[in-house]
Amino acid sequence: MNRLGIILLVVLAGCAGSRPAALTPEGARQAASDYLRGCVNAEAGCGYPLDPGTDVDTVLVHGGGVLEIRLNDAYAQEPVREAPVAALRDALSDLLPGDSLLVTSLGVPIGELVPNHERSATARDRSRLPVEVPAPRPILRFPDRSPLPTRGLAGRHVALWGSHGWYYEQRLERWEWQRARLFSTVEDVLPTSFILPYLAPMLERAGAHVWMPRERDPQPNMVILDDAAAAQTCDWDSVTPGFAPGDLVFGEDDRPWDDGTHLVRSAGDGSCGLAWEGRLPEPGPYALYVSYGRHENATSAARYTVHHAGGATRFEVDQSMAGGTWVYAGTFEFDGEARILLDDAAPAGTVVSADAVRLGGGMGVIERGGSTSGRPRWLEGARYALQFDGMPAALVYNITEQSFSDYVDDYRNRGEWVNYLRGAPLGPNKDPGNAGMGVPVDVSLAFHTDAGITQNDTTIGTLAIYSSRGFGPDGEEARIYQDGVSRFANRDLADLVQSQIVADLRALYDSTWTRRSIWDRDYSEAYRPNVPSMLLELLSHQNFADMRFALDPRFRFDVSRAIYKAVLRYVAWRYDEPDPTVAPLAPDGLTVTTLPDGRVRASWRAVPDPLEPSARPESYRVYRRYGTGGFDDGVPVTETEFVFAPDSGVVSVRVTGVNAGGESAPSEVLAGLPSTEGRVLVVSAFDRVGPPAALDHPGWRGFADFLDHGVADRVDLSFVGAQHEFDPGEPWEDDDDPGHGASHADWETRTEPGNTFDYAAGIGLDFVMSGAAAGFDSVSDEVFAAGIDLDGYDLIYVLVGEERASVSGHPRRPEYEVFSAGFKEALVAAREAGKHLVVSGSYVTEEIEDDFGGDVLGVRHRTPRASRTGAVRGVAGAFDGLAGRFNTRRGGAVYAAEAPEAIEPAVPGARTVLRYGDSNMSAAVAAPGSVTFGFPLETVVDPAARRALIRAALAELASL
Repeated sequence: MNRLGIILLVVLAGCAGSRPAALTPEGARQAASDYLRGCVNAEAGCGYPLDPGTDVDTVLVHGGGVLEIRLNDAYAQEPVREAPVAALRDALSDLLPGDSLLVTSLGVPIGELVPNHERSATARDRSRLPVEVPAPRPILRFPDRSPLPTRGLAGRHVALWGSHGWYYEQRLERWEWQRARLFSTVEDVLPTSFILPYLAPMLERAGAHVWMPRERDPQPNMVILDDAAAAQTCDWDSVTPGFAPGDLVFGEDDRPWDDGTHLVRSAGDGSCGLAWEGRLPEPGPYALYVSYGRHENATSAARYTVHHAGGATRFEVDQSMAGGTWVYAGTFEFDGEARILLDDAAPAGTVVSADAVRLGGGMGVIERGGSTSGRPRWLEGARYALQFDGMPAALVYNITEQSFSDYVDDYRNRGEWVNYLRGAPLGPNKDPGNAGMGVPVDVSLAFHTDAGITQNDTTIGTLAIYSSRGFGPDGEEARIYQDGVSRFANRDLADLVQSQIVADLRALYDSTWTRRSIWDRDYSEAYRPNVPSMLLELLSHQNFADMRFALDPRFRFDVSRAIYKAVLRYVAWRYDEPDPTVAPLAPDGLTVTTLPDGRVRASWRAVPDPLEPSARPESYRVYRRYGTGGFDDGVPVTETEFVFAPDSGVVSVRVTGVNAGGESAPSEVLAGLPSTEGRVLVVSAFDRVGPPAALDHPGWRGFADFLDHGVADRVDLSFVGAQHEFDPGEPWEDDDDPGHGASHADWETRTEPGNTFDYAAGIGLDFVMSGAAAGFDSVSDEVFAAGIDLDGYDLIYVLVGEERASVSGHPRRPEYEVFSAGFKEALVAAREAGKHLVVSGSYVTEEIEDDFGGDVLGVRHRTPRASRTGAVRGVAGAFDGLAGRFNTRRGGAVYAAEAPEAIEPAVPGARTVLRYGDSNMSAAVAAPGSVTFGFPLETVVDPAARRALIRAALAELASL
């Protein structure tokens, strides 16, 4: 017996007693049960975790003196590791008679519950691994993007979706959510706010292709360019079937992919092509989807080019898989025109085919109960997306084959969609031999949140669900997939994802973050897929403590990064690949400055990841945008700076880090208008993203967006309406009357703008157009605080936005402090050097000392939330007679400055020059050498009004 076993017996001697010479099976069961209950109930435990429900189901005596202790399923609900397994077996061996002891749970020896990736003393379970490791098969290649990830997820395929969706409830004859509106969101979209902006891009930048059974593009416009509208430079053959747009409203029995045609041509030299061209309803970002037919000899490298606002991007599609559906090719910025090209270049003996191309997610197109949903398609349940995507009804989206079971179909169809993507021998469970779409799906993950309430600051936490059973090769329930691989592969995946999430959240947010069970259950999304799969319940959307985290964009990013890392590691370990490399974090410390010769220098810094030593950038990629266009495809750079000769006009830059694991998210966007005749310096100090204000008082608990909306990261997808029920005692009655946390529904068809990290280009040009200088440069506030050469700059604009360190109900975040010590020192030095300052933001003076505000800016703080209308009027000097309005309400073209501050003159010669129209409080102060606005200038949506305010500020600086 090992030392740990001895310690356990000593600790629990009072429970276990001495070892009897002989026991009946019932006596052995009782002794083992007493020991386990003692382990669970003892204050110190047994040195390893046991689920509180752990007990003995049965004791059997086998031939040869083998005593089998069958533990109940609760034992397997905790993560099982080698050392605790050995300790438990040793303890029970010492406690019970018999020549040999076998301890089982879930029908297998407990050692078999240790996941493959946690084994060192025991051999890996080869039955959970594929007999042959599949070679990576990317469906998309971008030949101009390099380097490609070599130790990431290149060529792998992930099926991923978030929770439920807007659906038609036949009993009530209405469209509705599948869950309740709580704490300003609803589960039907909350996981999507993790997946779309964070998790899916992380997986894709690591090289994977992410497949979703729900629409992924929030763009409410949709344009479909059918193959019949494509211009041909040579003749292409038109064959059936194919997509038929019709009037873009489809009934229950409509099959849009059966009623149209597609084009096909034998491989050529690239001289014959197709061109889809069309106008978009408005400029903006649109997801691009391509489609093509099914052919046995389809090319694996069909060559496309998309012309967008940032230039042209080439990509190749492996048409040997996923014929007859929409294949996501990326999201691109368009200026109102779209042009997509395909040529016939392909290996001899293959064919190239083409069906419709689609831009944007659009509005609902599936009719139920006499109407479509009236919602953007990304909000709808999978059932409707899968019909539109060409899936077969009875095998995938209408599993019940009834016309009144949309709710049941919606949760059953996601797993069957995975199987249809995959195809034989792992096809849909009604027909596993169906060829499907031939996509080699490697892993499937359903992302949900759960219900449950605590009355304190304890989180409900993270639950992982898998199934060790499913449909077997003969159609009966089995513990193997149809290809003979053990379904305990699902447990390995669930254990790894949950472990990574909990470890990261305990390190970054809450050292006591609750790790819930690992359930072996027959939930459809865990039971039906015929590839390694799991269902994640991240946290409780019904619990205030959990939702304080869930509404924070930074938390969403970190959770998503944990899931990405778990999938990355699972795939590597499953396929016997070397330890993978984690993609870097986005660079920071960006600068865009003009050199004396007129060229532009962009520089930046790498950001280390304290949780992942491998996440170091080995190179970078620099993306540029000219004017109001889109970003190009970037250029690879090995150093932390890039010097280039710009085109004319304003140039914007963003940077990513690259290593063998993939590419990081992009940095903030900074910009410049090169000039050697004098420039304004724009200091970008608006870094904050965060949750809305929270209140927690007796009888009053929730999210007070009337105090602070929070700041979304680029855009918020999860907000459905403000919370209106704050009484923790209000019980849940039903989804229409959910009690505490109940929220309005007035915002759920729209998305909410947040911090775009892309203000320098617009505001810099505003200063130039207002006569401040011939050009401008921009730097991050961290770089400015570290000290830079200010020669050539007479004016510095500090863009504070909604930066603030303290928000009601949340821990203070020093990284969002408006003016750090270094920043203040740099501003003092700038003023001492005779530089003029213009500063704007909602919280410029709220968190600074009066002496700094007075000495440097000439202002002091008066009060927060000084205006609700955003109307301002000039009352003195160059501002006299001016009028304008900044955005204070949700739904504007820019984030809402919902809590502007009133500021007052603090030094001789300073004066109020603007007042708020509703409160008559001071909105801007001109002082010798500085002008300070109590609201962000970039939230003045009208460019003429914004530039008039800037011109007035320049005139005040010249006169004081």
